Amino acid sequence: MSRIQQFIRDVSVSSDVVIDVSERALVAYSTDASLYRRRPMAVAFPRHEEDVCCIVEHAKKLDLPVLPRTAGTSLAGQAVNEAIVLDFTKHMHNILSIDSDQRRARVQPGVVLDHLNAKARPSGLGFGPDPASSNRAAMGGIVANNSTGSHSILYGMAADHVRSVRLVAEDGGAYAFHAMNASMRAQQERRSGVVGRVFSAMRNIENTAAEWETGMPKVWRRCGGYNFDIFSKQLSRHPAYRSSTWNPARVLCGSEGTLGVFSEIEVDLVALPAKKAIALLGFRDVHHALRSVPSLLAAKPSAIELIDQQCLQRCSVTHHYRKLLQSFCDEIPFCFLVVEVSGTTTQEVDAKLVEVQQLCRLNSLDCTVKFLKHPQQQANVWQVRKGGLGLVMSERTDFKPVPFIEDSAVPVEYLADYISSIESFCSSMQTSLVYYAHASAGCLHIRPMLNTKEVGEVEKLEVIATEAARLVKSFGGALSSEHGDGTSRSWLAKEFYGEAAYRAFSDLKYAFDPTNLFNPGNIVGAPHISENLRISPAYKVKPVRTGLNFNYDKGIDGAIEMCNGAAICRKETSGTMCPPFMVTRDEHQSTRGRANILREVFSGTTKLDVTSPEVFAAMDLCVQCKSCKSECPSSVDMAALKSEYLFQYYSSKRRPLLQKMLADSPRFLRSSFARNAVVQSLIRSRIGESVLEAVGVNTEKELPLPVSSGLFETRRPNSQQMQSGADVVLFADTFCATTEPQIVRSAQRLLEASGKTVHVLTGLCCGRTYVSKGDIATAKQLATELHSTLDEYADHGIPVVGLEPGCVSCVIDDFDQLINRSPRKYIIPIESFLLNECVDLLLELGSKEKSPESQIVFHGHCHQKALWGTEDTVELFARLGISIRELDAGCCGMAGSFGYEKQHADVSHRMGERVLFPEIRRTSKQDICMASGTSCRHQIAYGTEKEAEHPVVVLDRLLLS
Repeated sequence: MSRIQQFIRDVSVSSDVVIDVSERALVAYSTDASLYRRRPMAVAFPRHEEDVCCIVEHAKKLDLPVLPRTAGTSLAGQAVNEAIVLDFTKHMHNILSIDSDQRRARVQPGVVLDHLNAKARPSGLGFGPDPASSNRAAMGGIVANNSTGSHSILYGMAADHVRSVRLVAEDGGAYAFHAMNASMRAQQERRSGVVGRVFSAMRNIENTAAEWETGMPKVWRRCGGYNFDIFSKQLSRHPAYRSSTWNPARVLCGSEGTLGVFSEIEVDLVALPAKKAIALLGFRDVHHALRSVPSLLAAKPSAIELIDQQCLQRCSVTHHYRKLLQSFCDEIPFCFLVVEVSGTTTQEVDAKLVEVQQLCRLNSLDCTVKFLKHPQQQANVWQVRKGGLGLVMSERTDFKPVPFIEDSAVPVEYLADYISSIESFCSSMQTSLVYYAHASAGCLHIRPMLNTKEVGEVEKLEVIATEAARLVKSFGGALSSEHGDGTSRSWLAKEFYGEAAYRAFSDLKYAFDPTNLFNPGNIVGAPHISENLRISPAYKVKPVRTGLNFNYDKGIDGAIEMCNGAAICRKETSGTMCPPFMVTRDEHQSTRGRANILREVFSGTTKLDVTSPEVFAAMDLCVQCKSCKSECPSSVDMAALKSEYLFQYYSSKRRPLLQKMLADSPRFLRSSFARNAVVQSLIRSRIGESVLEAVGVNTEKELPLPVSSGLFETRRPNSQQMQSGADVVLFADTFCATTEPQIVRSAQRLLEASGKTVHVLTGLCCGRTYVSKGDIATAKQLATELHSTLDEYADHGIPVVGLEPGCVSCVIDDFDQLINRSPRKYIIPIESFLLNECVDLLLELGSKEKSPESQIVFHGHCHQKALWGTEDTVELFARLGISIRELDAGCCGMAGSFGYEKQHADVSHRMGERVLFPEIRRTSKQDICMASGTSCRHQIAYGTEKEAEHPVVVLDRLLLS
């Protein structure tokens, strides 16, 4: 029996904690957001503190290392190790209490920061530090990393806000660390066991401060090594949080899981500023911008952030971020300084804005100045800032912005000089740089562009890191100021901090963890920077003949490698990505988890292959919503990867009958057989339901069937008709034409009422259902046929308008990978066409009040939100004087045919129940529910018994009836 098997058996005797040793789990948890890959021994999902104690106790007995982990967003590699991983985000994600009077909160380590802030916000409170990963980073990781963020000049580090920590120590016991006076401290030192040993060691470290403190950086923004500031009066702290109170919990902040496991954390909350505004300063170069920072600090801003040229350029060509950028930026400068000011009143904030402008003039700063006072504009700026790094990493090349020197901070007056020095050094090595982040605190995240698949490039890691450390030390800065040490920087600790400080670090580690149980190899005893690289010169991809073309990504391996592990796919509070993760909290059901699995399958670094059941289970719940293509800054296209995966999977396996039926549904819906009343009655009978259920259909949901008034004949306007004066071709997709023909007729009426001559195109299929099921051969045939027709219309300058977002997305997005067609604008969504071509004529239809007394609630289709947005729909109704409320409800859960499959029924329903169903149920009977997607409308009917209508049907009734 192996040690892991023994461990599982021993743990199961005293607890019901789930321990996963599947290959899928070991692969999914092998990376974080860093350079590194290390396979865990097992993954455990504790439900409470007792589970954690049990795991640690038995792990120690068997000499098995333990790694506590939350979202795995760490950039230095401290969240991966050859250890038993404890994932706290699955179950231990509860906010235990919020005391608004005392401004405190108690949380379990798996609580996502944005969830805590949302709970505290009604009381005007929040957690001060705001890392860019706040929508998925959890409090255990934030405290263990001593994180901070854009507002660090205002709120300092996480350690400045931690009141107490419950720590599960190496003996399996749970101990409280909190503020204490001298008497209490002395009492702890006299105790036996872990507590006495730890407190005695801390006393010795404090007594030897004169030896080690000279090697420690004196800047307050630091989190490298261990947090020794409570032991030394020489080490600076953030001015707003200096205190004489001795609190050993601060030592645990930034310990990266190397001293024990957090089971509960108590933090202080801060009063949120009532008013905010941004002075957006545009500069001609980075160096001029950075030299301006010290003078701008005189205005006492709450943040000064840099957004550099590469980020801005990537924003301008990325759909989601381009719209954000355009909302606050008319012309793109070389870089921006985002100067945020805050206060209790509008007048106070306005005065600070004026002061910023005066400082620009007084110091002759060569920049443009724009004030942003609207909350949405400000929110858009911060989204661009937070998404900037991922956008830069979305370049389809093996050269990536690599995180290993990015976390250094120097006194702000030296920031420009430090940047110039490291820039010059990297230039001498033919290496370019990417910049972003926190100029106000002297921390500018720098990422060299390296290709770690090449030996020569990997050798640069040590050379550049060593020189960067030397420069940082010469300027009196901190080697790590936010992202921790991990594998990226721990190997430099002895050289950077000095022998005495490193010895003190080692003494503290030994006192807490004498057997090196917790996250070994971080902070002390670290491996070399180039060990355990995720992508290394040894990394090779097995050749594979793909069904789709991945030319844009330079191969399927390039498409998979676009995932850098930042884990934005783990967010739960907004947007659509990633629907299955939002309801399962399973790492392997996130885009990152799937990318990890696929990368190892295609590179042969796992025993899994394409046909492995574990791989199929991970890919099966991907709903192909395409949200990752827009919401992931690196634009990982998991929808295409799943189609390719299914193509590869069924190349060697027989395709199940259910998959064939669902793929062939357009052909079935157009058939005379499906229109037969007897056939339809049989399908809906108990016998029919039994047969469908046996095949694998979720019979709780009524299957869409063709209606007698449907459009079944094939109509394909020819070139002569085109030349006779047609203004527009209306593409009636199979689903709209056969099951909801009123949508086609409403669209035609609206277009004709706008003075357009309309030809309806029916009988052709885009291939969407075949793409989603991985039947690439059939999809290519259909795509080629439809493309030739659309190409003819395009040659005559005749626009083609589409009704179903899933079909429109297939033409404008999937055709490129199916049949190598360039993204020529072959088809236009109906709402966009009406807005851009017809809205003025529609306005002239009458002066009657258009908005109904009832409310219109709108749910957009996933592909629509991902590829062209719902803004045109909202604006169209607004221009016509009709008010609608759009829901931020994510995926409805039907996702094409996904929700009709019995094996997906539970997950499909949970997706709908997450936001959409409750929102719809809150509407009154008179309210209008509007959804642009066929599958969305069916899911809403199933989950809420409320009929949802296509936007053109609603407009037809309100404007033309």
